[in-house]
Amino acid sequence: TVISASTVERLGRRRLLLVGYGICGSACLVLTLALLFQSAVAELSYLSVICVFAYIAGHSIGPSPVPSVVRTEIFLQSSRPAAFLVDGAVHWLTNFIVGFVFPSIQEVIGAY
Repeated sequence: TVISASTVERLGRRRLLLVGYGICGSACLVLTLALLFQSAVAELSYLSVICVFAYIAGHSIGPSPVPSVVRTEIFLQSSRPAAFLVDGAVHWLTNFIVGFVFPSIQEVIGAY
């Protein structure tokens, strides 16, 4: 994320977002397939771990640092502290909700 935050101005937000979301999407696709066939081939559990790390790396390249740069451009200087506070609170609240609800959803949908 630190590297991406420093390169966002040189490479452009669009390219970083596309590359980051591409890596995230590919990692999710391969992870789904690995989890689906994990019962048949036990070694696919290692691929699942690699996919999780790839997803984290992809998220750190694009979707993670770009919104903070855009947020500073949307709001006026006088309202930026309030915008950062609300954005941070909503971000961590949604992370908590996803983490809390995910195990229940995973029981229902399985590998998908």
